Amino acid sequence: MQNKSSFTGRLDVKAFTLIELLVVVLIIGILAAIALPQYQKAVWKSRAAKLQTLITSVAQAAEVYYLHNGAYPTSFDELDIDVGGTAVGFREASCNGSLVSQATRIFDDFEISLYNIGVQRNFILSAYFTTGEHKCTGFVYYLDTKGSIPSYEHRTICEEAYYGRSCGTNCDVGKFCHKVMGKTYKEYWGLMSLFE
Repeated sequence: MQNKSSFTGRLDVKAFTLIELLVVVLIIGILAAIALPQYQKAVWKSRAAKLQTLITSVAQAAEVYYLHNGAYPTSFDELDIDVGGTAVGFREASCNGSLVSQATRIFDDFEISLYNIGVQRNFILSAYFTTGEHKCTGFVYYLDTKGSIPSYEHRTICEEAYYGRSCGTNCDVGKFCHKVMGKTYKEYWGLMSLFE
């Protein structure tokens, strides 16, 4: 009787060939190349939603302040909400040209500022990313423009501010507001491109 457990010949092992492994790696690479930009876009949309929610909440609190006091606030401390961040007083805006903010709150990757501009005292809120590929893009809420740009009053507008960036006014217009947020180009005002 023959022992069935003895080794009688070549072992029949199933394995992937090098070509099959290369094809799998290639497919994974193609899928990653397609998925990564979509993932990055989703991350920026999430960050932008947080920023837009913050500026809208602050704008609503500023409107409530105006109803009670007959003037817009000049500090975030005057609002009935806790904005958070690190408080900074008067300073030149990091993204908005030579404007000097009345008050600014700085966070890890963005800042929100309250501007009280010019002789007519236009009141504007801005929230910009301060890091990453979309630095100096974000949202602006025009509280009261004293008629200088009335079509934007009491609305949140997506904005790309190029002042102070190394690319000057030759930046990729629409990279954030259009490609990430899906907004339509409205106009170029000063050193800012506005989208709705």
